[in-house]
Order: sequence, then structure tokens, then C-alpha cells
Amino acid sequence: MGRDPAGGGPLRPCAGRSAGTGRRDSAGGVRGRADTLQAAVAGVSTGVLLVRLLVAVVAGGVVGVEREMTGQPAGLRTHALVSLGAALFTGVSLLYSQGDQLRTVAALATGIGFLGAGAIVRSGATVQGLTTAASLWVTAAVGLAAGSGLYLLVVASVVLMLIVLRGFAWLKTVAHIGSPEE
Repeated sequence: MGRDPAGGGPLRPCAGRSAGTGRRDSAGGVRGRADTLQAAVAGVSTGVLLVRLLVAVVAGGVVGVEREMTGQPAGLRTHALVSLGAALFTGVSLLYSQGDQLRTVAALATGIGFLGAGAIVRSGATVQGLTTAASLWVTAAVGLAAGSGLYLLVVASVVLMLIVLRGFAWLKTVAHIGSPEE
């Protein structure tokens, strides 16, 4: 347990929170990360959430087009829907959750993990679908960022995904490493 910087004895965590997760506010009370997040989204309207959902669909669609161009089974619609779903869960959680929004993040990661597992196929010594599963997983994270209004993170993530999916596939072909596409 830490010491109160004002000299009032040891700091005690708030009920239901672990030590070290709260900060002192101007009145001397402790406020946690969830309170800070709630304050940040207090002014979010349905219109703002609709824009965030649109951004999520476009971002997921861009990645999906790349997957379609390489002939992968999970393409434009799948990636756009995964991104949209993640953004929608995030937006609803931000508006209506009384608890910890990080639970939404954990639940999304787990749920998309199951979806990705369905994309992986093993045939003898070869495993196919790993890149598709990974792209679905990252697309869900992009949707989560869009649903949170982190547009710069959305753009940067999509650009990095395209670099990894296109650039690394090209590098594998040039360097003759493994198969050109998983």
C-alpha cells in the first residue's frame, strides 16, 4: 500500500478496485479509470456512434478487399461485419455499461478467437487459414478502436495490416520462404 502524498496515512483502494488503479481528484477523493472513461464519453451521441460504425465498416472493408483480391474465403463482407460488430459492442458498452469497459475488450478478443479458429484448417502436415484468422482478429481490434473514436489508430492499424498482408506476402515470394499465402 502506498502513502498518501498529502500526509494523511496509507492510501487504501476504493471498494471493488485493486490498489494502484485510482487517482486523486481535486477534492481529494479517489477516482478510477472507469470513472475517467465514463467522463470522456458522457457527451457521445447516437450520431457520433453512427459515424464510428461507418468508420469501422470502411476500415474492415478495406482489409476485406485485400483478402478478396488474394482469393481468401473471409473477404470484404466478413471483415466489414467483424469490424462493425466490434465497434457496435464497444459503442453500446461505452454508453450503457455501469462497470468496467475493459470486459468488453476481453469478451471481443475471446469471441473473435473462436471465429478465427473456425478459419483455420489442418490438412496433413499443412495448416491453412492462419493469416485469415489473424486478419479477422486484428480487424476486430480496429473496430474496437473505431467504436472508441480513435480514428488515427484505426487508419494506422489498417495501413500496417495492408503492409503486413501485401508487403510481407511479396517478400515471402521474393525470398522463397514458405508458401506465398496462408
